Amino acid sequence: MATEKKFARKDLKERDEFITFTDKFFEYCAKNKNFVIGVVVIIVLSAGAVFAFMTHREKQMQQMEALLFEMKQASLNSDKKPGEIATNFESFLKDFSNGPQKERAKLLLANQYFQSNQADKSASTYKELMSSSKPGEMIYDFAELGLGYSLELAKNKKEAIGVFKALIAREGNAPLFQAYLALARIYESEKDTNNALLILREMETKFQKHSEFSVIQDKIASLENQA
Repeated sequence: MATEKKFARKDLKERDEFITFTDKFFEYCAKNKNFVIGVVVIIVLSAGAVFAFMTHREKQMQQMEALLFEMKQASLNSDKKPGEIATNFESFLKDFSNGPQKERAKLLLANQYFQSNQADKSASTYKELMSSSKPGEMIYDFAELGLGYSLELAKNKKEAIGVFKALIAREGNAPLFQAYLALARIYESEKDTNNALLILREMETKFQKHSEFSVIQDKIASLENQA
């Protein structure tokens, strides 16, 4: 025999409250039709505006990525001298909107300044990138490494040592092997064999599995023979 479901008084009360609330809601909508329609229109327009903004933003990002790719290809498939490529990159940069792609484009430009021995321009651009980012961010750390190279190129070795040491101490995202090697190279150029060997031996411990580990050992052997 089927069992009929019995509703408790609490259940019936809740159903009644729901029905009452629904009736009041529709009654309110009927009395305030213009206001309700206005609210609905605002919600629809707002949703449409947000969707349009997101679509535009996505399209813009795709355009900037395409421009960045074109910029990279321009340096790879070019017979121009490094300085000419840097000038070409400056023209590219003007077409970028503010955002992460423009920061990466600036990094490419700074690298090209360095490649063309324009130490002052590369250092200035690297510093600009560092000022608009934070330590630990990829752009900041790679710009800091580039700044160290630029200062070394400009013969400002004391400041370059400070930059490389800061990057190493923070263990940033940039290739630390290169930062250590640059630091050892500067010490060696300054005839500071002890500090150069100290850095190289630290590298020997830290980078045992690095593909260029033999470079460290060769440099240590060379400096020890000079001592």
